[in-house]
Amino acid sequence: MQKVLVLLGSNRPGRNGEKVARWFKDITNQRTDMEFEHVDIDDLQLPMYNEPRSPMEGNYQYDYTKRWSKKVADADAFVFITPEYNHGYPAVLKNAIDYLNHEWKHKPVGFISYGVNQGVRAVEQLCQVLRVLKMVPISTLPHVGFNIITEIDSQGNLLVHEGKAPAAQNMLDELKWWSEALSIARSKN
Repeated sequence: MQKVLVLLGSNRPGRNGEKVARWFKDITNQRTDMEFEHVDIDDLQLPMYNEPRSPMEGNYQYDYTKRWSKKVADADAFVFITPEYNHGYPAVLKNAIDYLNHEWKHKPVGFISYGVNQGVRAVEQLCQVLRVLKMVPISTLPHVGFNIITEIDSQGNLLVHEGKAPAAQNMLDELKWWSEALSIARSKN
């Protein structure tokens, strides 16, 4: 069974990502064909990158890096839940990505984003970085994104419009296909 690491990629106080992550956890709880681990980036407690050696060497000094490395290495696929800040994704997410290198290689990644324009620009920028790490970004239509102006009410509740759950399931179907195919390919190396 494919193991998917779902990473909430924001640590801002009062973030909308917690609402989106709870919604997506309900979606993943409906699946029995994949194993999911939900991780809040805030719980990783990764300082700004401070390993003395390049992550390409995989020779980590700090225990928090070793724990993060194992978690990512053990996963077959990823879903990044990311906001869009100033037309990009958060520095804390980039930092978590940059701590590692080979652990990401040849693994698929799907996205759930949120922001004024559903976070699509954050995903576009993430894809540029992730392709350099030899990851396979999963692109699905419709995009699984939330507009924080029209899909968060005045009490701060997430308004989930029709079509979001099927879009998320479609993304997970694609992620499963790619994770299975890439697992076979990785086993041959």
